[in-house]
Amino acid sequence: MPSQTLKHCLELDSNNLESIIKRAKEMDNLKRMLRNVLNKEAAKHLISANIRRNGELILLCNSSAWGSKIRFDQEKLLKIAQTKWKFLTSCRVKIIEKTSY
Repeated sequence: MPSQTLKHCLELDSNNLESIIKRAKEMDNLKRMLRNVLNKEAAKHLISANIRRNGELILLCNSSAWGSKIRFDQEKLLKIAQTKWKFLTSCRVKIIEKTSY
């Protein structure tokens, strides 16, 4: 994260900080809601979910193999998310694999 962005975040007033916390909790609740739809094994590999302003639901998965399996359920997951976020129009699965240094 660039230092100016970090500095900006640290200087936010309490209302903005509260909105950031609220957003983080909403995205955590979204992830939990979607994990409940997946089978137990697939749910372990859904590491995060996010909603973009353009109406795209982003699902982050920790391996390409599980990402492929979750893609089969992405329409179902989108419909579940649309029950709360009506403006969602699409879903994309992204892979975030661990790297060793």
